[in-house]
Amino acid sequence: MNEENGKNGKKKSIRELSADSLKLYDILVKEFEVGKIISYKDLTDSIRRDVQTKAYGNLATARKMAKRDNGLVFGTLPNIGYKCLSDPEIARCSVDRIKKIRRESKAGLVDLSKVKNYDKMPEEDKITYNLGWTIGSMIYQMTTRKNQARLQEAVKTERLSYQRALDVFREQNMTQQNTT
Repeated sequence: MNEENGKNGKKKSIRELSADSLKLYDILVKEFEVGKIISYKDLTDSIRRDVQTKAYGNLATARKMAKRDNGLVFGTLPNIGYKCLSDPEIARCSVDRIKKIRRESKAGLVDLSKVKNYDKMPEEDKITYNLGWTIGSMIYQMTTRKNQARLQEAVKTERLSYQRALDVFREQNMTQQNTT
């Protein structure tokens, strides 16, 4: 491993990429194009190690590098391999991620609701609790179907900053209050 100075002058280790990770990266970058599927078997055969078990980390590294350096996004095809996604497919995958984030935020809120002695917690832990509850609640509420539908009209022509998205909710809430 190479060593170089990190923050505060302390030494940090930098891992060198393994030959398997580099080989997989080369395959993903050079042999892939949008819409193409590559099987786990072909990837496994290329490095003579199973990419679904022992070489999974190598494949994950190669995929991250291909995304970061080459803008390639891969969808998983269970028990088959990977597909290089088109722009519309990437956009549709984001919906699944939002669903997952919503489930995770709900699970976090359920966990936080099990705190029995909030008042007896140290102040630092109360702040951590309040931060988790606040952010988790915001994510959970912002990702309801109703709230996603509210945003759809606003995002037809542009992406919104989080501040602008909050403004859309405020405007719609004010409109609802004025009509009731």
